[in-house]
Amino acid sequence: MKLFGRLASADLADLAALAAGLVSTGNDHDRAAAINFIHDRRVSETRAEHFGQWCRESGNAADLVLAAEEYLREQVHKDPNATFLHGDNGDNIVEPVNESIAFDEPLATVLDLTGLAGVLRAGRLAGLPDLQTLPAAASVTDEQINQFYEDRLRNPDPEVRDRTVDAILHAVYLSERHPTWAARWDGFMDRIDASPESWLEAVGIPRATFPRWILALRYTADEAQQLVRPTQLEAGWFGYHFPSPPAGSADAGGHAMSFGERDGNLRLPILPEFVHARVWFRFRHWKAAGRMCGVTRRVVGPVDRLAAYRADHYEDLVAEYGSEVISEWLTK
Repeated sequence: MKLFGRLASADLADLAALAAGLVSTGNDHDRAAAINFIHDRRVSETRAEHFGQWCRESGNAADLVLAAEEYLREQVHKDPNATFLHGDNGDNIVEPVNESIAFDEPLATVLDLTGLAGVLRAGRLAGLPDLQTLPAAASVTDEQINQFYEDRLRNPDPEVRDRTVDAILHAVYLSERHPTWAARWDGFMDRIDASPESWLEAVGIPRATFPRWILALRYTADEAQQLVRPTQLEAGWFGYHFPSPPAGSADAGGHAMSFGERDGNLRLPILPEFVHARVWFRFRHWKAAGRMCGVTRRVVGPVDRLAAYRADHYEDLVAEYGSEVISEWLTK
């Protein structure tokens, strides 16, 4: 059996068997994530072995779903230097100076503000002035956090709006959560319209509930410091990620699986995506993006469409790399 694009070693055999079982018996999402774990060759042999060792030592070796989520939460989110920035992941680390990505290359990242209730509560407790009107309860509901945004981000005073965004971004930085997912700005803009749903769709972020407050930022590759082509280990147990094919350099990044409706046979170039350690974003990055902020009014990326999204993305990869390269790596 295979795991991470190669025959599993004895230490990884049990995890490979779990992945194969989920391909056969899992729901649409679990099946997609399991396929990713089986075929993501961008996870190096050394890193794969470290993942297996961590699974055994943490007591998660019997549950691949739990192992993937725990590894993301306890390892990737907390220690980039031991995970995606480590030398074991060197084939995915973008060289700092190259012809493909300039220091001033604009990047985009999209934030689901409604999902940041815990982060903002921690920022309130840390004393950030513009978060003090948040509810003081230990648990803040989506309705409460959305009302906070309604009051602050639609405030008639532009200074209040700008200070609030700066405070939100400060709280995100204080959360010390890694990585940040980024897409090339120009490709991102080619895929979106004024609706926040399209911003999520462009970079492959599903949301099963609405309304949700969404915000986009623009910054540069230099500010990100070190870009990395993502692997499934940075995504966790997430079937909406699609691994990078064996061909291509780290400079090309990963390839975001966009959800947007297609205009006939029109195919846009694949959107490059990267991860990097957290950045202290500021109001100026929101301003650079044109103060993009809005509220979703529908579900984005419904799971019953996941197989169709993956099939479309597969065809995009064939168009980019050729059918032989893709079919030898991953069957449709």
